[in-house]
Amino acid sequence: MDKTMSQLDIAYELIKEEGHIFTFKELWDKVSEIKEFNEDDKIDKVSRFYTNLIIDPRFVSLGDNTWDLRENQTFDKIKLDMNSVYSELEEEANAAFEDDENPSPIESNDDENEDENLSEEDSEKEDDID
Repeated sequence: MDKTMSQLDIAYELIKEEGHIFTFKELWDKVSEIKEFNEDDKIDKVSRFYTNLIIDPRFVSLGDNTWDLRENQTFDKIKLDMNSVYSELEEEANAAFEDDENPSPIESNDDENEDENLSEEDSEKEDDID
């Protein structure tokens, strides 16, 4: 592999060629070695690599910080715990509902105050005319 390739392309080729699941550490160590990163570079670049790995649709996390290519995994092998997804949505909905039941006091509307002030002025003018 060529060190001029992107980190993600190197990771893709590594998993494809070696044909097995990698831990994040194993994958990062191999990518860093190919890219010839020194220790400071490895520390500076690891979080960006991890973020990009998560975002890149070619890769899939299998849990326990292990990674594979999405093309190697069937849908039933990739488990997404929907209970946690639904419980988070339920918590958000409940919080929003509670906020609706206890609305904050409404601040006075300046337009309404202005109308009231005009009415008072008009009343005073009428008194002057009489």
